[in-house]
Amino acid sequence: MKRNVTAGEKLIVKLYDEMYQENFYNDFDKN
Repeated sequence: MKRNVTAGEKLIVKLYDEMYQENFYNDFDKN
């Protein structure tokens, strides 16, 4: 399912992805 995304949308997705990964690894370290 491909669609054209704007640069702004790509940036937002990238930021959310990085935030999610940071939280995931932080939670993983705690356990």
